[in-house]
Amino acid sequence: MMSLRQPDCPVMLIESTHGIRDLLLSATLRNQSEQLVTGYRIGWVAVYPTGKEKVGLGVSVDLPLGIRPGATIDVPAQGVSADYVTEKAMSVVFFVTDVRTAPAGGSTKESVWSPSLDKFEEQALTLTKEQQAFAQKESEKHFSVGHQF
Repeated sequence: MMSLRQPDCPVMLIESTHGIRDLLLSATLRNQSEQLVTGYRIGWVAVYPTGKEKVGLGVSVDLPLGIRPGATIDVPAQGVSADYVTEKAMSVVFFVTDVRTAPAGGSTKESVWSPSLDKFEEQALTLTKEQQAFAQKESEKHFSVGHQF
């Protein structure tokens, strides 16, 4: 399980706990913006060896009291099915979307950060490939060190 790096997102997943029946049991979300965050949604991309992806979205969460800049909140279990594992997904990559921030600068309308799901799929595939290449390189390094003739 991995989380996407989302430097342009108002919030960031900084910690997560995974389980067998629910692939995201809990997480910690930090407000990395200068505005009060009033809502969010957790999503995930399952990446398969064929290059195919499946995207899932949790429920939209409203935060009436908001998350102050720099503060964190606990994210509850998301009900992410273990079917992705039994279907042989190479990875399940988590992200945050539909982030709502309070009106700023005299505006009366909240803003919503919600990139295209295609962007998340592309980033998840790239991150999975990078992780696999790293694991392969580490495996080869350990094999060559332990088996020199």
